[in-house]
Amino acid sequence: MPRMCSLLEACLFHQCLDIVLKPLKQAAQFGCIMSDLLEQLHYCFTTLASYICDTPETCLIACVQGQTSLVTMATSKEFGNQNRHLPHTIKTTLCQLHSIKHFKADSDIKAYFEACEPYHLSGVALPFWCNWPFAQPSKFPTPEGLHEWHWECWDHDVYWCRCTLSDGEIDFHFSILSQITSLYHFSKGITKLKQAPAITLWTQDRIQVVLDEFHNHKQVILDHGLHQGQHTVFDHFNILKLKLM
Repeated sequence: MPRMCSLLEACLFHQCLDIVLKPLKQAAQFGCIMSDLLEQLHYCFTTLASYICDTPETCLIACVQGQTSLVTMATSKEFGNQNRHLPHTIKTTLCQLHSIKHFKADSDIKAYFEACEPYHLSGVALPFWCNWPFAQPSKFPTPEGLHEWHWECWDHDVYWCRCTLSDGEIDFHFSILSQITSLYHFSKGITKLKQAPAITLWTQDRIQVVLDEFHNHKQVILDHGLHQGQHTVFDHFNILKLKLM
């Protein structure tokens, strides 16, 4: 059973992290003496502040299924809207896990998976962060700009434009844009781009502006049948990376 193999891999992942990170969790609970660069001693508590990962790994860490938001309570059918949903807190996840703990994965795996479905849980019963003080799985996963922004734009937005126009047409319009100091200029276009320029705070602000504009006009894309995948045309924007942005 493919899902059973994935579950076992996920359980092993969390169990290994639980063992390796045990000293940090103890320090987060009881504190420890640490020295800074000036060799001055401080009484520190090691909270889980950041875990840099890509989109699939965030689902693995948060113990949710793919196409499920680990940040909010939004379902896959709500990924395309601009609404701000309630946060997906550690309390919520642990309560959901507690409600299905009477199902035994080792004796009736089908019933266990069926119990996980309404909550979109992966099936991992003991996340490594469940006993880490102040850990919040909806906050500590830190997105990579490459996977969260660049690939979201490249796999979806740019692809729709390429299907609508052509590579040559897109490259031409980018190449004739006026050069502005401190901004990257795509003199040869973007369709053969291999690496994204550095993402700055200014870029993040501009992403928010463009994202708001996209939501204001996204229906036009659907009306003209321009939301295309590799093999079909879609009538929705239920894209996890879009919601995470």
